[in-house]
Amino acid sequence: MKTLMSSSTGNISEAELIDSSISGDKHAFGKLYDFYYKQIYRYAFYRLSNREEAADMAANIFLRAWGHLPEFGKGNQRNFRAWLYRIAHNMIIDHYRKQRISSPLQEAVNVPQRKPGPEESFQKRERSKALANAINKLNPIAQQIIACRFIACMSHKETAEIAGLSEGNVRIIQYRALQQLQIMFTKERDEG
Repeated sequence: MKTLMSSSTGNISEAELIDSSISGDKHAFGKLYDFYYKQIYRYAFYRLSNREEAADMAANIFLRAWGHLPEFGKGNQRNFRAWLYRIAHNMIIDHYRKQRISSPLQEAVNVPQRKPGPEESFQKRERSKALANAINKLNPIAQQIIACRFIACMSHKETAEIAGLSEGNVRIIQYRALQQLQIMFTKERDEG
């Protein structure tokens, strides 16, 4: 079980925070929010390609999680992080159904980490656009698995929980998606 750090109360386990949150302790849920917000925001940004929409979506994901906390732990659900990502996935799918938008990636990889030179910046932007376009050509399940595995850095098990698939299926879909991406990039390189 994960231990979350707190400056005022020492180490607190995730399970303790979840139990307190289920009992209505907003402060405990706030600690869970603080711990997971950046991860959920990054996942939402990757899928929505808009900072403001991603921030709104992340906040709404936590609101929904708060409202559904009593359901957590019932059945086979024991992984809080995977449960949050499942909520995020479902809300983003609902968002696209309402918006009727088919390309969830466009600006996702254009966040600079340092000040590169103009040529390097251009090349990086072009590679990012090419990657985003290639990922957009994958089917939605493959997109989700690539996002969970490589953007959110989730394990195969967590990804399987979120996608509602077996770990074996996740591994197969990931392998095939990476093969497809490699073929797309090889073809583009050979043509360019």
